[in-house]
Amino acid sequence: MASSPRKVYQLRLPPFLRAKIDSQADASNRSVNAQIVWLLEQSFDLWPKLEGPIEGEDAIPDRKPFGLRMPPSLKTTVEDASNASGYVQNLEMIRRLLAMCDAQEKILADVKYTPTSLNAVDLQRAWENLSREIDNVVSRDVDQSTGNLSAAKKSFSAQLKIAREASHS
Repeated sequence: MASSPRKVYQLRLPPFLRAKIDSQADASNRSVNAQIVWLLEQSFDLWPKLEGPIEGEDAIPDRKPFGLRMPPSLKTTVEDASNASGYVQNLEMIRRLLAMCDAQEKILADVKYTPTSLNAVDLQRAWENLSREIDNVVSRDVDQSTGNLSAAKKSFSAQLKIAREASHS
């Protein structure tokens, strides 16, 4: 049974944030849409409620529309978070994307990637597997992919931990 196409949400992104997301999507071998969905989902895992100001939040008045397709479950989560925080949905998503882009940049800066090291190869494989499963989640029914995504996230987290420990040695 084919799932119905997702409705497009017109997310209005500041150009500097769109550039960060484009760069991270390229580095992750994902579409911009898949990267945004992944960042938003991760933000709710890390921060069920965002408190206080977010770095870069003051520069968001200049925004350009981006047609975002997201799973209905994520849309509901965004709506609930927006209602709880008092921010409009677009601003709630921008705050989360800013926080996640900053967190991802810090994580990647901590990992010293050397293509010849075994840990880096394993980390790269785990990252590619995680990226593939995220793209599958975005393009298929979420219920069909949740188990695979969970396993891929655990594998990537384990490889990232190994890589961090190796880089601090």
